Amino acid sequence: MRDLLEYALGKRPLDLLLEGPIVDVYTGEVLEGRIGFAKGRIAHLSFEGPRPKARRILRPKGYVLPGLVDSHMHLESTMLTPRRFAEAVIPHGTAAALLDPHEIANVFGLRGVEWMLDASRELPIKLYFQVPSCVPASEFETSPGRIDLPALLALLSRDRVPGLGEVMDVPSVVLGDTGMHDKIDTVLAQGGIVDGHAPEVLGDWLNAYMASGPMSDHESHRFEEALEKLRKGMWVFLRYGTIERDIDRILPGILKAGLRARLLSFASDDLSPETIRDLGHVDRILRRAVELGMDPVDAVVSATLVPALYIRDPWLLPLRPGSYGSAVVVDDLSSFKVNTVILEGEVWFRGRLTKEIGPHRIPPDFLMSVRVPDLEPEDLHIRADGGSRARILVIGAQEDDVYTERLVEEAEVEDGVVLPPRGVHYAFVVERHGVYGGVGRGFVKGFGFSGGALAGTVAHDSHNMIVVSDDLEDALAAMRILREIGGGYALVADGEPVATVRLEVAGLMSDRPMEEVAEDVDRLVSEYRSMGGTMGNPLHTLSFLSLSVIPALKITDKGLVDVREFRIVNPVLEVLD
Repeated sequence: MRDLLEYALGKRPLDLLLEGPIVDVYTGEVLEGRIGFAKGRIAHLSFEGPRPKARRILRPKGYVLPGLVDSHMHLESTMLTPRRFAEAVIPHGTAAALLDPHEIANVFGLRGVEWMLDASRELPIKLYFQVPSCVPASEFETSPGRIDLPALLALLSRDRVPGLGEVMDVPSVVLGDTGMHDKIDTVLAQGGIVDGHAPEVLGDWLNAYMASGPMSDHESHRFEEALEKLRKGMWVFLRYGTIERDIDRILPGILKAGLRARLLSFASDDLSPETIRDLGHVDRILRRAVELGMDPVDAVVSATLVPALYIRDPWLLPLRPGSYGSAVVVDDLSSFKVNTVILEGEVWFRGRLTKEIGPHRIPPDFLMSVRVPDLEPEDLHIRADGGSRARILVIGAQEDDVYTERLVEEAEVEDGVVLPPRGVHYAFVVERHGVYGGVGRGFVKGFGFSGGALAGTVAHDSHNMIVVSDDLEDALAAMRILREIGGGYALVADGEPVATVRLEVAGLMSDRPMEEVAEDVDRLVSEYRSMGGTMGNPLHTLSFLSLSVIPALKITDKGLVDVREFRIVNPVLEVLD
């Protein structure tokens, strides 16, 4: 950092000087000031006195904020590779994000995480990667990827790896599983951070979970749940993603109670490309927080200083001499419309991107990750021999929520095969990594469409192939189509593709521009609605039907999972007549 001294002392002209009203996240003030950049860092900060010399001076209209930080997200859920993600979020003021790459880790293990690190190394935004802790997420899913202790140690030695990703297997932690505790203890011994994942974990279980090492949580679903975690010293990241909108349920309670929650931040968790295009990223969360009544400066603190303190990179601390050279100018402190973005001491956005980001090599096998077996309709049958009707368990998919309901319906049985009742679809998950080709079978309610199949290779967290359909032949056709295009999403009717979203990288991401991917999503969702579909975000909802660590019922390649009881259950409860 010695090369900054002459710039900081005013002996050499700054590369860039930014002037305007600055939101000071350390004191809560809004002050007229100047920020000077040199060598990609902040070299000068002043609120009075003479203007320092600079090669370029900017004074855009609006307020100067630190670069915005997402406290927890899965980049793969944007359907974009790291460089395309950066292109998409820079116009929204994002300067950094703490990522858990357990999506690609489930598909390609250590190699997948290393590729994400390499592909993001030269980006102007700072992407930090936690080491995935639970790959697969639970014993009820199949993935070829594994992150064991040697892999953990290898990744912890890399730059931009501050610790361990969300620890989702709560029972293993609380009940003292040696393998899980070895991972947590290894990270803590090196001074790292441990992300938590604790939906509905309260009381003594929360005490035991926190005492084991996890420090944060982004899964709180209710105000009372978040309040207990905040009171016990847990970092709470209010989630506002494409379908996860916990901020709406929690933040009003915090504000009404007049709490001064020091460890409160924001997370998008999972964000689709069309959400970024239409609504934004962390800037969108700031708008929502202010709409819900949060003081704008407090909101900025939660979106900048709090995550920087959590990540523990001293140079990420916002608008501070020596820190990374990022700043954002917004029109006002309510809309947070971004007009200027400075990253690494250079202007990257002024109404449009001013620079280009080059490509990064993608390993050939990352483009050939979908290996599902050829199946017949009989392979998908759910049997209930000995009667003409049956009581069945049905996954109740919910709008804008990763939680599901446990529903019970009555269904007709024909030749020993259960037929889905009106409004209910088949739900299948097929192991797609070439491990063993197993099929999980169940039923789901809430998607609304008829006469086809909706399928995807984005299926949290092991990312097997998931299909929702009212016709078995269409279900099989959707599987074949996804295999042919290398993964993504497919909507099928009469055995033919109606619309597809090609995600050729690991079946999770595309290296195409965000606008192209978002247009494909728009087209598929439009066709889905023309078939009677009722979900606002059907692809995200579909992708979370298989996440076996969030209640209540989920479907994986191993079968129907009762998450609260933590066991595989039969979708047929009882054969009638």
